[in-house]
Amino acid sequence: MKPIQMYVFFCWGDSPFSRLISWVTKGPSHIGVGFEYKIEQEPDIFEALFGKGVRRKTLEKLLDWAHGKKNRRLEIIKLKGIGSTEMAIKRAVAENYCGTAGYGELQLLAMFLFEKFGRRVRESLDRVVCSELVARLIAPEYDFSKERTFDEISPAFLYNKLKSIDDS
Repeated sequence: MKPIQMYVFFCWGDSPFSRLISWVTKGPSHIGVGFEYKIEQEPDIFEALFGKGVRRKTLEKLLDWAHGKKNRRLEIIKLKGIGSTEMAIKRAVAENYCGTAGYGELQLLAMFLFEKFGRRVRESLDRVVCSELVARLIAPEYDFSKERTFDEISPAFLYNKLKSIDDS
């Protein structure tokens, strides 16, 4: 079954680490990607989690997280210009990341050095962080490679880029 809608969700978490990421990047601390279907079926959500790698969960669990504490925030941006065939391929790619791609914990430090000092981030193909996963899945329809590599894309960078596209 082919998805009919693809979206990116942005989270502002309440943990000290999430607040640190938001403070450094001036934006969300975590992002993931979701797929909706025509038939009443729970949407698929994929995210890269610290210490766990790429995981799949339901929209219900994401909403439960967002409403769990008052200091949490969730925003969803629906993507445009991606056909259902392309979405189905992207969903299959996301599924393939589950259980195979680890999480790039040290990449977070490298991304901090990039954000603060412009130090380039070395490419990693077997590990991803949340924003890198999303950037890889939404390309080439949303291509930011002229500005940053996949490994250098932060949640705040993607949030600002997608908001500017959505607002235009």
